Amino acid sequence: MVTIGVAGELWFQSRASDKQVLIRSATHEIEGLLNKEAGDARKEAGKANERAANAEERAATLLAEIQPRSLSLSQQRDIANAMRAFSGWKVMVSSNRGDLEGYQLGKQILASLQSAHLDVDNNLNNAGGGGMYAGVLISHSRSNREAANALKKALGSILGNVLAFESHGTGGGNAVIGPVKGSYDPLEVPQFVVSVAAKPLPMLK
Repeated sequence: MVTIGVAGELWFQSRASDKQVLIRSATHEIEGLLNKEAGDARKEAGKANERAANAEERAATLLAEIQPRSLSLSQQRDIANAMRAFSGWKVMVSSNRGDLEGYQLGKQILASLQSAHLDVDNNLNNAGGGGMYAGVLISHSRSNREAANALKKALGSILGNVLAFESHGTGGGNAVIGPVKGSYDPLEVPQFVVSVAAKPLPMLK
């Protein structure tokens, strides 16, 4: 009987030990599954955060592309300070008929130049809008190249898309501002012209 009792006790201990092994194995398996799921969840969360950041960046880019061009008061003061050395120089500020966005920007450029005491001719909302250009163009002669380039630098640092070019004109005139009264050399037209054209279209991506 003692032998049977000992054998029975050993059998029960063996069974209990087997169950403990199975429980430990199942526990390890569950822990592994939970850790894997947690890792997968962290990866998905990281990917979701990255997608959200990319979407926000793209939205900000699109918003900037559709915003009208403008100059803050501080930027207008910076332009005026850059042009103050050309006080009294003649300049025309022009924009295309019907282009409200260009007209508003033109008004701000005009105000900046008036603040610098240039002799400004207002031709806003009056140009024909011909040509296939966009941005801001500055047409100048040889005599006012320095002022035109100074304005190009000041505006370009804010807006970009600013082009300055020398317009030689013909017969004592300038292709942009028309005939000049008197006997001016076509290379010495006394007025440079700031033409505010349409806002450049964003690059297709």
